[in-house]
Amino acid sequence: MKKLIPIFLAVLCLTACGNEQVKNPDTLSTAVISSSDSVTAKNTLNSLNESTVATLTADKIDASNIGDLSDYDVLYIDKSVVETGGFNASAVEEYVSNGGSVFLDNDVYNVFDKDFIGAEDFVTIDSCPVDMIYPENSDKGIKKIQSLLSDFSMLYRNYADYNDVLVNQNYGVGVVPSTAECIASKDNVGIYTVNQYGNGYVFFTNPLLPNSFSVNNLSPDDTGEYLSATTVGANKLLRDYFAEFVSLKNYGYAVEHVLGSFAKPVASWELHYEDITGIDNGSAEIFEEMCERYGQVPSFTLARNPYIWFRRAESVTYALNNNGQFAMDPYENAYSSGTHFVTAKEWLSLDYDDNTISYFEDSHDYIKRAYPCPTDFNGDGKMDLICGSADGKLYYFEGTGMKSNYELDVATMFTDMDGNQISVGAYSSPTTADIDNDGVDEIITGDENGSIHCFKRSDGMVLDDQGIILETGLTDAMPSIDDLNGDGVLDMAVGSRNGEMRIYYGDMGEYSVLFNAYETVDTGQSWCSPCIADADGDGVNELYAGTFEGYIAKFENNVFNGYIEGNESNYKGNNNLKFGANSVPRFYDIDGDGNKDLVVGSLEYGMAVPIDSDYFPYREKLQKQLDGFKDRGIYVGVHALSNEYADSTHDQRELEYQKNAFESYGLPWIGSGVNQHTWRTSKIGYDTHFDNMSGYDGTYKSQFDAGLYWNSGSQTPNSIAVPEVSAENSILVPFYLDNGQLMLQPSNTPNGNSEFSAISAKYEVPILFYNHCDYVYREQDSEEEKIKKVDTLVDDYGYNFVQENQLAKMTAAAYNSRVSAKWDNDTLYLSAAAKNEDIPLYDKNYQNSTGVKVIFADGVTVDEFNIDASVAYKKDNCIYTSLDKGVKISKNGENKDINITSVNVPAKISKNDNGATIKFCDGGMMTVEVAGNARTTSKGWETTQQEGKTLFRKYGKAETLKITK
Repeated sequence: MKKLIPIFLAVLCLTACGNEQVKNPDTLSTAVISSSDSVTAKNTLNSLNESTVATLTADKIDASNIGDLSDYDVLYIDKSVVETGGFNASAVEEYVSNGGSVFLDNDVYNVFDKDFIGAEDFVTIDSCPVDMIYPENSDKGIKKIQSLLSDFSMLYRNYADYNDVLVNQNYGVGVVPSTAECIASKDNVGIYTVNQYGNGYVFFTNPLLPNSFSVNNLSPDDTGEYLSATTVGANKLLRDYFAEFVSLKNYGYAVEHVLGSFAKPVASWELHYEDITGIDNGSAEIFEEMCERYGQVPSFTLARNPYIWFRRAESVTYALNNNGQFAMDPYENAYSSGTHFVTAKEWLSLDYDDNTISYFEDSHDYIKRAYPCPTDFNGDGKMDLICGSADGKLYYFEGTGMKSNYELDVATMFTDMDGNQISVGAYSSPTTADIDNDGVDEIITGDENGSIHCFKRSDGMVLDDQGIILETGLTDAMPSIDDLNGDGVLDMAVGSRNGEMRIYYGDMGEYSVLFNAYETVDTGQSWCSPCIADADGDGVNELYAGTFEGYIAKFENNVFNGYIEGNESNYKGNNNLKFGANSVPRFYDIDGDGNKDLVVGSLEYGMAVPIDSDYFPYREKLQKQLDGFKDRGIYVGVHALSNEYADSTHDQRELEYQKNAFESYGLPWIGSGVNQHTWRTSKIGYDTHFDNMSGYDGTYKSQFDAGLYWNSGSQTPNSIAVPEVSAENSILVPFYLDNGQLMLQPSNTPNGNSEFSAISAKYEVPILFYNHCDYVYREQDSEEEKIKKVDTLVDDYGYNFVQENQLAKMTAAAYNSRVSAKWDNDTLYLSAAAKNEDIPLYDKNYQNSTGVKVIFADGVTVDEFNIDASVAYKKDNCIYTSLDKGVKISKNGENKDINITSVNVPAKISKNDNGATIKFCDGGMMTVEVAGNARTTSKGWETTQQEGKTLFRKYGKAETLKITK
């Protein structure tokens, strides 16, 4: 514990400090006192080791053997000391009396004397204290804590599960104050208090914050079910702000990391690029051009399987029979279990609905489906496909054989004897069977009104309409014909849109099979498309049915008997093969190996196509776009697909597919970052008690193991908060998982709640502006409005614009920076060094471009100070300074160097009497801001002078800028 020192900033001297490290720095020493196995204490320690207070160090002390505490400025007393035998509370009280300070968990209120906390008594808090009042306080450290508590309370009551879960938690006790000062109170009870005890301070907290009810990786609790970035951030900042309060008291100043290069907070676009039409129309390049008009730079993340957003299309896919197991296709399996049939080098698709709902939502409002009938129609030994559709027509696709996928010629239409295209009105559902025993199959089809039509082959694609052979009265009658009961006569199973299924057992009439009496099957389904087939090759037909959910139901003796399963879970959490909605199963030996394969028509979401597939239609366009981004220094990262029930095998395989796809386009992989397509991550292996998910082998670990070192947007397991529009994702302080992955999150701007949108900027943490840029080609006005919102926010809060990968590396560099500060001979010296050069995101140029914010105690005015630094500026009575070299802050003397106030990305900066040279180490967009008037002879730099400053900007790969006064 350091001796309290007075406000000292009356006289400062100026001497050169160069690149020397500060000797014997004023370290803000902290420790967590807890039982040896406390998870909450470990989380607190993790948080302190990533503190925003740049001079803070943290230790852990066993509560049963606390020893000498005099070297510590702040102690964090974990709730586990309540159960610890032999905890010496009096030693902590003596420590505070001598000038130390403590941060008390609410649960420890009865471990110490009331006088220590400054309480006359304690009372139970019987409701969630989000409606606290904040008494006026002149201390800047206290006011900062009050502001955080107020913001968190506002956000907390807007959490998705606040009314159902959070409001019902136990919020501990409050203080009836004696000597304690209430900094937040409710009904005259102190919810948060500070008590001066002797020469030190006691900060008493409430379970509202630090909070363990809505976060499970930094402060887990039995009731914690999901991670909230806001809770993680607010927990961290509360601990940091108290430490900062103590630093101001003990040293007269505090130093904060600025999570950006050269002491300027940073923001970036997080642009998901995943819609095929956007790629076709060059939306990313259009968005890049729009960004440049507003002095911004884009950064993109590309999905492996781009699709058409909110389209639901009639499609036909297949699953090959692999020794009795119908193999899912994980390569094409973005939204369907099957491998796509191909026609004209594209996925086979018929009718569709646009502007529908999310893939993860089910709705009976969308009733279309492709209705396949695989058959060798032309007798050439290859499978052809007759297909029905919602439009009521009959399509014929002639098979050409297996290549990368099974390919068919473009569709031709069946016609009647008069040359008219055949249509049954709506919802054709063809099957083939020889019902008149002439050795030639007829085409039998249902329609939307329940009629079963029969067509005989005449010549080529001409069919002779035999009329209606059965009226079922079912809505969307879907027939399948084969011998089900083994009597040698064809039977007909007919399903329907409402899940009813009938079995019409055939009788042999004089000329053809007659379907009269029927038996109703209790399907248990809300939608049912039957199939009679010998799928297992035992010579006996079985009964199957497609379902609304896209499963394939099995029946035994006409009784439901489960579903056909695959070899891993689908996104619903079961092992059923899952195709698109309204599935229609058929069985046919596609590849000629003697085993019947599964052919399924359905209503498929998105019609996703892998970007490295032989059938991706815009390969050349996408390659050109990506090559252009590479030439201009624009980042393209990974937009990865997972789901709640994906195991590590699934995630690892999917990432390997994406890696291969990226490498095929020449995109870098190792050292990149990732965000989540659909936001979702796996919850397999997720446990609320695993500190920092250390026991979690799910999505994040798979990503880190694959070389993706940060995640910039995800919906953590069990969370119901949508990242870009939720209160749960507004105080966005980055943190590391135990596996080493850096966690970031998108902010609420420009798509989210305007009440939340500026909160991230208020706390000067990195901001990711999530957006889908896919439709900018047709929605430029609305996209420009988003860019304008972002422009206003970054200008209002003094942010620099960078790219996502740059933001991640800047954050990592700040957390990896050991900042030394020393008040010596009336001068404040600052320097920085890397803690560890082996961390995954370590980059020497970024590490050498860190910066800090210096806050002085009350009564000090920073306008009188001079700063010897490469980059520096003053704001809100604080000094922001780069740490690429040793820095010295002084009241005396005069700086004659050119005053550079901002450099947005890492650079090597050298100054002389007339100007400066900035050699950039990274590109994309490079900006330099100088106080006063300046100019450059360097080619291609846009120069703007306004409001007493000069701004230089250039786009492209890293270059050098020379400026003169």
